[in-house]
Amino acid sequence: MEPIALHRTTILRPFTVFLADIGAPIDRTLQQVKLPILALDDPDYYIPSLAFWKFVEKIAAKENIQELGFLVGNQFGVNAIAPDYSKTLSHSPSLYHALLKTCLTVKSGISRSEMLVYCTDPGSTRFCHQTSFGIKHPNQFQMEWFALMAMIGIIQEFTGPLWCPKEIGLMSYRKPSPLIKEYPNCRFLNGQAYGFISIETPLLSLPPLAKSHHRNVKSKTKLLSSPFGEPADDLLSSLKQVLQSYLQEGAPPIALAAEMANTSVRSLQRELSTAKLSYRDLLAQVRFTTATRLLKDTDSQVQEIAFKLGYQDASHFTRAFKRTAGMSPSEYRKSIM
Repeated sequence: MEPIALHRTTILRPFTVFLADIGAPIDRTLQQVKLPILALDDPDYYIPSLAFWKFVEKIAAKENIQELGFLVGNQFGVNAIAPDYSKTLSHSPSLYHALLKTCLTVKSGISRSEMLVYCTDPGSTRFCHQTSFGIKHPNQFQMEWFALMAMIGIIQEFTGPLWCPKEIGLMSYRKPSPLIKEYPNCRFLNGQAYGFISIETPLLSLPPLAKSHHRNVKSKTKLLSSPFGEPADDLLSSLKQVLQSYLQEGAPPIALAAEMANTSVRSLQRELSTAKLSYRDLLAQVRFTTATRLLKDTDSQVQEIAFKLGYQDASHFTRAFKRTAGMSPSEYRKSIM
């Protein structure tokens, strides 16, 4: 079975901030698409990509914002990639280095999405992006424009805000929105294998601007390397990664896990059985792994950690932890100090 496609929560953040600013009621839609509201501000966690795409599709329809992806990407620019990403790129020696760094950043935070840089001729280079689900998904154009505006923002960190691409490639066949007035001399190519921004090759050697024109981030969250690593490339590992995001809201039922895996409950149970696991065992593993990380890397009290893991109280958490570790959470924390 295919692994679950995942996004880091930081990719959803620009959408929720933008929508909150215009007064859109987002919590109800988040609940409808079954995204873990309590985990969305933590950059360590992953969410299911399909649920994220469905959220953007639903909220755009509800609020009648046909070009939501473009508007969010345009507002956040470079920082649509991650909070304070402009600061991260300020340490890159050149635009070319920044583009390669971004390719790795996207790979480490989004499943099935790909970015690459390649030279088409001596004077032109393409900065390319392919979305998670491609043009067959009805929300492709929203996510494509969100990514393209972030890519332009990255380039402008080195060229300045007045730089405009001469050519933009689109995977979709939808015509660019009339909202896109910033690029009157830009040529748009539809039906491309990748979305891309064309860059004059000599610009690749530019250093970052001394005084960068940072976009509005409205987030104090730091960009961190997730302790969960890159999105997993097998079903059970990806399921473990995404279930950690849902623990604060209670133990996710197996029906939700099967929905995220795009399969039936029975098929998921068979997959788990092949790995000599029950769903209950899998949840116990996820809770224990998350508990050890929180005990090691944070100063959170045991009771606070218990709630983050979806336990009703600290005593339930302590008993479950002790069954696996042979010691209480407090004793474990002392043993690793």
